[in-house]
Amino acid sequence: MRSVRNIAVSGIDQLWDAYLGISSSGADCQPTSYRVMHKMFKLVPLAADDQFIDIGCGRGRIMCFAARQPIARVAGVEIGKEHAAYAQKNMEHLRGRLVTNWSVTTGSAADFDLTGGTVFYMYNPFGGALFTQVIGKMRQVAAVAKKPIRLMYINPVLRAELDNSGWLAPTSVLHTDRHGKVAAQLYESR
Repeated sequence: MRSVRNIAVSGIDQLWDAYLGISSSGADCQPTSYRVMHKMFKLVPLAADDQFIDIGCGRGRIMCFAARQPIARVAGVEIGKEHAAYAQKNMEHLRGRLVTNWSVTTGSAADFDLTGGTVFYMYNPFGGALFTQVIGKMRQVAAVAKKPIRLMYINPVLRAELDNSGWLAPTSVLHTDRHGKVAAQLYESR
């Protein structure tokens, strides 16, 4: 049974979707709530030269939110064809989009080109070898980047792997759940 709090958050998220002209909710996905996104984006300001990449973009809610910021590029990759199609449609219909350079790719994050990314977003989309491979690709991007890259990691199940990576440093907690547990962590390359 859903709690009153979850019902309220869901209702607010549906209102935000309507305001933005998108449809990012569904029984088959767990998008980040708009309340949490507002909080995170206040703590992680984006610059005009930032390129935001959502790994495991689902229906594109966070991409749409980022695309309303004055940044250089927004990209997302999603393995699920139906979710990627929703993300594409949502980006096309987004009200208030400031970013003109955007893309949604259907496919595996292992095959996605992360080049140029400066801010990465992951809602714990996968684990195991794929997680290690994608983090390795981020490390390659960081090695040639002109400024530190940042990773917004939501539902940070594999936080210990990042904490021990040697090249990423946890810089701030972006959100805690109602029990005080870290629910979103910001990392920055060293």
